[in-house]
Order: sequence, then C-alpha cells, then structure tokens
Amino acid sequence: MTFIERKHAIKTCQRMKEFHLKLTDLYLDYGMNLESNRGRRNILMSAPMEHFLAEELRKTYIDVENDGRTGKADIVIKLLQNDHEIECKLTSPHSSGTIAFQSDYETLEKKGPLDYIYIIANEDFDGFVVIYFKGLTVSDFRNLSSGARGKVQMYKYRGMEKAEVLVGDVINLKERAIKKLQDQILDIRKKTYAQVKLWEGVLLDTKLSQPAKIKKYQDQIDTLRENSHKRTDKIKEKINSYNGKHPRYKLQYEEI
Repeated sequence: MTFIERKHAIKTCQRMKEFHLKLTDLYLDYGMNLESNRGRRNILMSAPMEHFLAEELRKTYIDVENDGRTGKADIVIKLLQNDHEIECKLTSPHSSGTIAFQSDYETLEKKGPLDYIYIIANEDFDGFVVIYFKGLTVSDFRNLSSGARGKVQMYKYRGMEKAEVLVGDVINLKERAIKKLQDQILDIRKKTYAQVKLWEGVLLDTKLSQPAKIKKYQDQIDTLRENSHKRTDKIKEKINSYNGKHPRYKLQYEEI
C-alpha cells in the first residue's frame, strides 16, 4: 500500500521552501549564511520536513504521530489493523554531485522492513526529488563501517527496485544507455535493409547474359549484410557489458 501520495509530497515541499526562505532571512538578520554549509542547512530543515509531511498526511489519515525523539519513528500512521512507521530523510548532492541515501543501522536492524521517504533538495532549495521506498531492510544497505557513526548507505540499485518517485524524476542511466544502443542497432538494420533492396532491384534488372555484373551486385549485397552484422555485433557486446553492471541513476529536480 502507498501511504504517501504525490499531493502530500508536493505540499510538503512547498511548505519546506517557504520555511527555508524565512530561515534564510533570519540567518541574514544575524549576519550568517544558511547556505554556507548544506549539511547543517538540511539538519535544520529535517524537523520541519517531518512536521509538514505529518500535517499533510493528517488530511488523509485520522491519526498521524510525529514524535521526532531518539528511538521513535519519524512518522507513525495509526491504523485499525496496526501502526505504520515511516522514516523521513532529507539530503542534497555533495559538492561532487553524488547523493547518499543514508539510514541508521540500528533502526534497520531492530525494525525489519521499513518504509522511507527521501526528499532530495537542490542547492537553492527550490527544486526537489521525492522518493518513497517501501519495505527497505538491512540487505538494501551497505555494511556498517568503522567511523560511520552508525550510518549506512543504501545500495541504490537495490533500493530503487522498491521505490516510487513522487516528485521529480529518477533516470536509470544504464537503461537509457542500453536503449540508445538498441536504437542504433535498429537504425543500422533499417538502413542496411533499404540499401540491400536497392541493390536487389538492380540485380533483378540485370540480364542473365551479364554474369560479371550479377556477381558484382550480389557481392555488394553480401558485403552490406556482413558489415551490418559486424557493426551490430559490436553494439551487442556493449549492451552485454552494460547488462553485467549495476544501474546508475541521475536525478531531475522538479521546481516547486
């Protein structure tokens, strides 16, 4: 079941953007720059994110808790059958452009399958990607390493199999590259087919009394087909190479 819908995510991002603008002005009033440290900015915006999302969910569900204390779930939707917990994470690209989807290892280890909502904000905090992950487990994240302060990073290729993109877009670069190569194969085959049909037409118009020309035209047809096979085989090798790799992803922010 999808507990968070696009309408919830859009309104949450809108209210976060408004809050961010006011917080930026407050910092400026005291001679500080909120954007000087993106990590600290996101820490300050995490509690508003959870608060606004919980308020939006209350428009759909009667009882929604937003505790925020250590050891408590970020959001709990109280249902007749059972409570449904959702972990909320706010992140932004690093200076290198990479995006880490982190979680607390202890939370994953204790609670088992858990839903996560990740909001990725761009540098200016006016464009967002919102991804709802359903039933993430320890196996969807890297192993806990020393110095990580209890944080583990998601294997994106595993997590994205359980993801629903609510705002913005997530482009699978592996799928896009394979599609581009498949289109190249199709284009080569179409052009080869057209060229072969032309030569076959010439061949049909050639008199049987001209065996040299017949051989020349048939050789031309065979060469076209052979070259086509060689080119498509090389492209198929590239496709096989991509198929052996994990997907990589690119985010497209949606301006709110």
